Parts: sequence; structure tokens; C-alpha cells
Amino acid sequence: MGEGSGPDVYLALRHAILRGEYAFGSRLKIDEIARRFAVGHMPVRKALAQLSGDRLVTIARNRGASVRSVDLQTARNIYDIVIPLESLLARRAAELAGAAIIEPLIQVEEEFEQAASQLDHQAVASLNQRFHEIISEHSRNPDAADIVDRNQEVLRAFRRMYGFDAARLPGVIADHRALISAFREQDPESAAAIAAAHAAKARNDLVATIRCSNAVGGRT
Repeated sequence: MGEGSGPDVYLALRHAILRGEYAFGSRLKIDEIARRFAVGHMPVRKALAQLSGDRLVTIARNRGASVRSVDLQTARNIYDIVIPLESLLARRAAELAGAAIIEPLIQVEEEFEQAASQLDHQAVASLNQRFHEIISEHSRNPDAADIVDRNQEVLRAFRRMYGFDAARLPGVIADHRALISAFREQDPESAAAIAAAHAAKARNDLVATIRCSNAVGGRT
């Protein structure tokens, strides 16, 4: 990457963490990161400080930096942010988008259901992300959408770590179809309620998955 700059290292390291290349809870060594990205120590320190601000990294005096740990409270805390904002974005999209949102959502949903039928988890995750991005784009609230997107990036990393239960797919499909119906009917209240319930189901599933993993691993 050449000598690079702080923001470049920040983005590269952030993506590496979210892709699982640095495990949650693992130490982050400045020397190793500097070698990996071919930069000096200062850009790495700046990147770690930015990631600490994103709450992806923790920095402790005399202990250095680590990728944040994942626990039940972390997942719940993130969803405390995501659920009301997902509901808000759906409400705004139903109020503002009119028919413009229907066609792109239907197209993505058809692809999502095809991927689900083939149990193509990578495509399912990508198309699910795109489905919700369309709603965000039509909400005309980029500030709220950015907060949701950054938190959803972390939640997707948690999913990669703990896995995805294919048994959830019929429920996800049903919720997506219900959202499309609410948008078609330009019903903001229904869209908001469905989006909130949809996100709450995702939270409950992730919390249950983490709890089960902790029980198997002997953690509490």
C-alpha cells in the first residue's frame, strides 16, 4: 500500500476487522499492522484511535489495543440503536418514496428468495443488505442511514463469527414481503412497525446464538 495515510490505514484495518481477519477480542500489534500495510507506526496509531472512536477497538493503558470483545450486552446495545432507526427509516421511506421504492425492492427480494432456496448464505447476506439499503436510500435521511449502516457492519461481522440459522429465512422472507406491501400501500405506521419487529427478531436470534455458543464454550 505504500507509505499511505492515516485514513487509508483506518479503512483497510476496519475492513480487515469486519471481515474477521482480526478476531474479536484479539490483540492488535502496531508492528505487525505497520508491516502488513507498509506504513510507519504513526498512521497505525491514528487508525487505532479512530477505530477506538468507532468502538471497534479498545485501547488500555500499558496493555495496548485489542479488537473489541463480543458479548450479549454488546449485541443488545447495538440493536438498541439500530431498531428505532430502522423503524424510522422505513416510516420515512413509506411517507416519501411512493411507488419509486417498489420495483427495486421486488427485484432484490426475488433474488434474495432464489438465493435462500439454494441456501447460498453469502448471497443471502449481500441481498439482505441491499434490500435494507434501498429503504435507507429512499428515506432521505442520510444521517440516520449512516448510523444504521455502520452498526449493521459490526452486526454482520458478529454473524460471520457466530453463523446464520437457515431456519430464519422463511420469517425474513415474510417480513420483506410485508414491508413491500406496506410501501405499496404507502402505510408509514405499518412499515415502521414491521421494520422494528424484523430487527428485533434478528436481535433475538443473534443473542440466542451467542448465548448458545457461550454455553458450549463454557462461558457465561
